[in-house]
Amino acid sequence: MLNLDASTQAMLLAGLSLLWKIMATAGIVVVTGRLARSAGPVLTSVLVALPVNAAPGMFFVALALDADFVTEGVLYSMAGAGPVLVYLTVFVQAARLRNFYLALPIGLVGWIFAAWLIAGLQLNVVSALLCVASGVIFAMLFNRRLPGDLKTVPVAAGWRYLLIRGGVAGILIVAIATVAGDIGPVAAGLLLSFPTTLSTTGWMLNGHYGLGFVAATYSSARKALSLYVLFCLILLGFITVLPGPLAVVAAFAVVAMIGAVFAVLFVRIRARGLV
Repeated sequence: MLNLDASTQAMLLAGLSLLWKIMATAGIVVVTGRLARSAGPVLTSVLVALPVNAAPGMFFVALALDADFVTEGVLYSMAGAGPVLVYLTVFVQAARLRNFYLALPIGLVGWIFAAWLIAGLQLNVVSALLCVASGVIFAMLFNRRLPGDLKTVPVAAGWRYLLIRGGVAGILIVAIATVAGDIGPVAAGLLLSFPTTLSTTGWMLNGHYGLGFVAATYSSARKALSLYVLFCLILLGFITVLPGPLAVVAAFAVVAMIGAVFAVLFVRIRARGLV
C-alpha cells in the first residue's frame, strides 16, 4: 500500500473515477463504430438510439444526488427526445448540402430552439410525453426521401480512429454529469438528452463511412428513439422502488434486451430478403 495522505488519496480516487466514467462511455461509442459496417444503418440506429448518452450520465448523477433530483432530470431528459427528433430531422434534410460540417450545426440549431421551449415548462409524465409527440409530428411533417447519390465506404473503421472519437464523447458526457448538481435537474436532464453521442457518432461515421451512412442512420434513429423514451419511462418506475444507480442499470438492461430482440428479428428478416 502507498503511504498517501487523505487529500492525495481523495484526488487519486477522483481521478480514477473520472477515468473510469470516460472509458465506460467511450467504449459504447467505439463498439457502435466498429459494428456499423456489418450492422448497416438500421441496426446502427438501434445502437445509437439506446440511452448510451443519458444512461451513463444519469448513473453518475444518481451516485451523487438524491432520487428527487434524478426523477426531475429524467422527466426533462425524456421530454428532450422531442428536440432530438427535431435535430435528426433537420440534419437529414441539411445532408442535401453534401457537407457534414454544415448539416451538423444546422441540426443543432433546431435542437437548441426546441430545448429552449421545453426548459420553461413545468413537466410531469404526460406533458413530457406530449413534448415527445410534438417531435414525432415534426419528424413526420418534414420526412423526405434521402438523397440517393451519397456514398459509403466498405471498410470497417480502425481502432485508433474510433478510440479518439470515443474519448471525445466520453469526456463530453462525463463533463455534463459532473456539473449536474450545480446546473440543476432541468438543465442537466436536457443536456443529458442532448444528442452528444448522436453527434460524435455521426462525426465518427461520416469520417469513415460517409455522409450517406450518417443520414441513413439518423433517419432510422428517429424511429429507434422510442427505445430511449421507453428507458426513461421504465427508470421513472424503477426509481420509486430501487436505489438510484441500480434503477438506472436495471432500466438500461431492460431496454438493451428489447433492442437486442429487435436486432435479432431484423437480422432474420433481412436474411430472408424481406427488407
